[in-house]
Amino acid sequence: GGIFHGKSLGNGTIYMEIKNRDISLKTSLFDENVNLTGKGNLSDPFPWTAELNIKPGRYDFLLGLFVKEVPEELLFNLSSHVVMRGDKENISASANIDHLSVVLFGYTFSSESNVTVQIDNRRLSLPAFTLRSGDTSFVKIQGGLEIGKEYDVRLKGRSSLLPLKVLSKKVDLLTGEA
Repeated sequence: GGIFHGKSLGNGTIYMEIKNRDISLKTSLFDENVNLTGKGNLSDPFPWTAELNIKPGRYDFLLGLFVKEVPEELLFNLSSHVVMRGDKENISASANIDHLSVVLFGYTFSSESNVTVQIDNRRLSLPAFTLRSGDTSFVKIQGGLEIGKEYDVRLKGRSSLLPLKVLSKKVDLLTGEA
């Protein structure tokens, strides 16, 4: 197995086959908890499709791909099915996350229902979903972002503000409820 951000990725297998200009891929990663299958063609415009299945588990180390500094106290659990397609100029993906749980700064937030995420090129869309913490705290999240450019994410509900500190390393202290 490999190492990513100092964490062991576990064992895995990768099988790839190229016949003529067609390519197929089948992987089993992170001790068989993440499985990716795909196919594509090596002729212009290089079309491809893929499916990703993520078994329930802890994947906080992967947040390092999106957040510059992942707090040590962060725990990120999920299970998901993702369908992707693209070519040399475009990419689209649809993820159905059937379990999402985040533990940060002593707060545990869990999804109440499936969460659907859409990606179209650099645009990520989040249809409304709710994360709940205990009986009284909840946050309804919806919106989107353009990777590397802008964020338009709306949060509505009642919860401590402290977990929002992870969004920017410029914030040293964040207290209160909203």
